Formats: sequence, structure tokens, C-alpha cells
Amino acid sequence: DRRRRSVYFGPDVGRLDVEVKGRDEISGQWLRGPLVIEEYDSSTVVPPWAKIHRIDWNMLEMQIDPAQGV
Repeated sequence: DRRRRSVYFGPDVGRLDVEVKGRDEISGQWLRGPLVIEEYDSSTVVPPWAKIHRIDWNMLEMQIDPAQGV
């Protein structure tokens, strides 16, 4: 674990202590939220009802669970 951060996910979930990773730590294997991914110029918040992985051209793909998503 690099570090952790407190993130608010709305009134139904509240505030959670989540892991923070660098973008270079995200592989092709799915990671489940909650998670924060940091880069030098942006951050991606992966909510508890989503998962994320790296795809072609160094892009990130996130999938939201429709049963729990917003």
C-alpha cells in the first residue's frame, strides 16, 4: 500500500478510508473499488460499486455494477 485517503461516497455509503495507488501500479487485472488512482495531473476515484483495470494504449477501463451504481 502506498498510502490511504478518506473519501466521501454520498449519504448511502458515507466516508471510507481507501487505498491510493499510482497509475503505473494498475495492471490488466481487475481491481475492485474503493480506490483512488493518482497521476501527476489527475486522480481517478473508483467507487465501492466499481472495478478498474488497464487496457490498450495505457487507458483505464472502469465498470460500474448496475445493481449498486448511481
